[in-house]
Amino acid sequence: MSAWAHRSTSPLEGIAGFAAQQVELFSSGVLLKHPGAIAPLAHFTLFAVLAVVQARRRRFSDAVWTAGVLGLAVLTGTTNGVPRYTATIFPGHVLLFELLEGRPALRRAALALSAALLLLRSALFVNWHFVS
Repeated sequence: MSAWAHRSTSPLEGIAGFAAQQVELFSSGVLLKHPGAIAPLAHFTLFAVLAVVQARRRRFSDAVWTAGVLGLAVLTGTTNGVPRYTATIFPGHVLLFELLEGRPALRRAALALSAALLLLRSALFVNWHFVS
């Protein structure tokens, strides 16, 4: 919440701030010092791709839900909360594992990664670290 503006701003400022943060992430060397900083952008990209797949499968209500949540994340002006927002996109999570249907090795890898991230984020949270 510290990234939120403490005054009324235009939605365009949020979009510009979101874009500027991505440019800074790649141009300032932050990514080399803190590779985990890419996680929010990875979440955003994954769910943006899933929204396109939802639309192609004619699941328009799911695609709109996903796009709406991603749009809300963009309007905040920061990627810091993107994983928190994408956690609520249940149709996206369902579609992700539908896409892994018939691929048991990938499905196990996705479940293992999900469990590892859950444990890591939980450990950080209970030790008073910011977890988005």
